[in-house]
Amino acid sequence: MVNNELNKDKVLEVLGTVMDPELGSDLVSLNMISSATVEDGIVSVLIELTVAGCPLKAKIEDDCKTAIRSINGVKDVKIKFTSKPVHDNREVKLPNIKHIIAISSGKGGVGKTTAAINIAKAFAKKGYSVGLLDADIYGPNIPLLLDNYSRPDVMGDEKLVPVEHDGIKFISVGLLLEPGQPVIWRGPMLHNVIKQFLSDVYWGDLDYLFVDLPPGTGDVQLSLCQLTKITGTIAVTTPQKLSVEDVKKGIAMFRQLRVDVLGIVENMSYYIHPSNNEKIFVFGKDGGKKLAEDWNIPLLAQIPIDPSISEKSENGLKYFEAIVDKIKIAIENLQSVNKLQK
Repeated sequence: MVNNELNKDKVLEVLGTVMDPELGSDLVSLNMISSATVEDGIVSVLIELTVAGCPLKAKIEDDCKTAIRSINGVKDVKIKFTSKPVHDNREVKLPNIKHIIAISSGKGGVGKTTAAINIAKAFAKKGYSVGLLDADIYGPNIPLLLDNYSRPDVMGDEKLVPVEHDGIKFISVGLLLEPGQPVIWRGPMLHNVIKQFLSDVYWGDLDYLFVDLPPGTGDVQLSLCQLTKITGTIAVTTPQKLSVEDVKKGIAMFRQLRVDVLGIVENMSYYIHPSNNEKIFVFGKDGGKKLAEDWNIPLLAQIPIDPSISEKSENGLKYFEAIVDKIKIAIENLQSVNKLQK
């Protein structure tokens, strides 16, 4: 006979069937249930989120209420959320940098590095002090896209001086290697390079440091998030289903690492036919937009296929200038949520 008595154990039992949509496991197994109480038919549950700005909080709440209401005798269900504060015990402290923002993608070939460069340039054009760290160690393409392979200077304390280009300071392993030289390093070496690029580069005072990550979910992403405090990440995708599905995995990874997603950039969204200005959706339509809507993450931009973007012209940069204010708003919103959760 099935026990359907209303008590704490039964509440936890049914909550064990509620899955976290991103992490793919149930709330009880993930230790996300901070407390559960039953009093006069009223069930109160406190859920601890991995990040304060969890994009699927509403879905988690609805699923919990549905599960609990399946128990006989439930009069009302009250769900509250909290977020465990992250103690800043990370190894690399960068007090002179206000915000560190990672640019990520689930797969290669979606224009992540091009987006990172243009976002950095757009912030610099608005008057912010900006740095750009090329953390795509196996494919360091920032020097190639900037057409700048200048060797960084070394200061007296052995710190590298980042190269300045178009109002941004940037560093890349591509500046330290001979052209065409491959990088054949294991995980620990990648970790050390990321640590050196953070702590052994003289960045000076920066408003924003943008970090161009390699595609996927690997050693570099883990090292960056463990080494220093990240304001958030921006996910770049094309509208294609495959690209969107890979971005979901990346978002789940960052959430596990307690890093918020500030927004999504849908790149190569469409092509404008020059003869009639018709939009042609080469890679499908609104894949990134739908992902942003479903997961309650800001859609920062839908960038068309336009050769001027790769040509580093002002015509290409215009697509990214509107992103600046949206990123700032996303940061402010997350900071407000974090204060309320403390």
